[in-house]
Amino acid sequence: MLEDANKISDISPSIYIFKSGEQAEDREKALQAMWQQARVNYHLLFATLVSRYCGTGFLQMCYSSELRNGKGALYVKSRDPRTVGFDPTTDYEFDPSYLYWEDWMHAEEVRRIWPHTSKNVRPTNQAVSGASIFQSGSGYGFQMPPGPMSGMPGMPTSGPNIGRSLNDTRWRVRHFFCKDYTRELVEARDVPDGSLVDPEFKWRYPNGRYLAECNGVILSDGQNPWPHRPDIPAPFFPIIPIWALPPLYGPWGVPVTRFSLSLQALAERMLTQIFENIVRTNNCIWAVDKGSGIDVEAFAGIPGEVVEINPNSKPPVPLNPPQLTQQGFNFPEVLLEKQRLLLGVTDAKQGKPGAGNVSTGLFDASILQSSGLLQLAGRLQYFTVSQLANLMFYTMGRYIDRFSLPLRGDKGTEVVQWQGILDPHDYDLMLDESSIQPLSDVMFRRLVPDLMKAGVLNTERALQVLGVPHAEKIAEEHRKNLELMALSRTKGGKGK
Repeated sequence: MLEDANKISDISPSIYIFKSGEQAEDREKALQAMWQQARVNYHLLFATLVSRYCGTGFLQMCYSSELRNGKGALYVKSRDPRTVGFDPTTDYEFDPSYLYWEDWMHAEEVRRIWPHTSKNVRPTNQAVSGASIFQSGSGYGFQMPPGPMSGMPGMPTSGPNIGRSLNDTRWRVRHFFCKDYTRELVEARDVPDGSLVDPEFKWRYPNGRYLAECNGVILSDGQNPWPHRPDIPAPFFPIIPIWALPPLYGPWGVPVTRFSLSLQALAERMLTQIFENIVRTNNCIWAVDKGSGIDVEAFAGIPGEVVEINPNSKPPVPLNPPQLTQQGFNFPEVLLEKQRLLLGVTDAKQGKPGAGNVSTGLFDASILQSSGLLQLAGRLQYFTVSQLANLMFYTMGRYIDRFSLPLRGDKGTEVVQWQGILDPHDYDLMLDESSIQPLSDVMFRRLVPDLMKAGVLNTERALQVLGVPHAEKIAEEHRKNLELMALSRTKGGKGK
């Protein structure tokens, strides 16, 4: 699971931006710089790992005007699925009519963000065991063993106090987004000049509605601050799902572990039985003859014990129950091996070649054939990365006037500039699907030596493809060394 999540999240998406049919390369570099600044791949790793265990992970897009010394910037975070709720009737396009998430925040933080409306918020003195989506089961199947660690807040546990301690005084803040179809009357003075048809009503919330609530008090109520989606006629909500398997029957995907959970449960049961068999084998039964004169109540049968028996009587005899056969001991391993095969964890994928003389081509083909689930996750990731890139770019154009950020690209590190946009929707974005396939970079790196031999790639470009730091300097030093070697051979030939 960790290996697959690492491969899926280690991406360098190629996002092309066009305006009026012309490619805007400066905008592309600025978006890539903001992508690296927000550490999207790092947070994508957490959301991907959650989706493998829970079926669906969530990424949240955030904007803060306080970042970068008040210049404003975007950042991304992975959200706990237990904190997210939305319209269950939505489908795989993820166009819910409402969506919300909740956070536990300190009172001082709430009053700092909403200084005016939070004055009416009062503590509810809610008991820690009250109803909350934080206080259900861990949801992931992880539990801490009995002891001090199980009572610490924030640790996986099956108890009712998920993420909270007994003296937790934080407030629950809920952020709610919805499609509000409220209409309001259009005044005559608001009708623009030259209008062919005078409208009577207009939408109060044309791009959706946003509310923030804490302990029954509305902290914020107004327009949805996020832009409109370019793919369907719907507003953007700042929560984007990522699925491990296709969500065929609703917005929730199926966990990858669901299909092999029964095998793992049976293997765990068999391991328990083997342990019990070993204990029974070591704890033998003693057969004591009645004529031996041994007091059965006082006889312990422990090693080194001294007992006195009657003359010509039979000594106590230990009787061991039969142990499991070797097939019984290996049965849990057989079940776990079947589980590994179902999850695509074959020997070839782990770098172990098969028996016999296996060529490089056959070995690479076996790796590709065993990575079906991984490639499927890459296809499903197209929706997540595309939505995230669109939301990030349109938000940059809407709220950020200018910035300068470093960008590490194929040609090294450079500083890119961003200038404000009057209308971000004048630009169209396209994501190259092949750039986010988990195996595309790996397989291309295998071809680098052959491409260098064929003269397709030079040293600098090959080092850039391999992701070697300071590729330009290394290539320049290599070129100088080759020149010195050629010069030394030339001088040596003249001397002869």
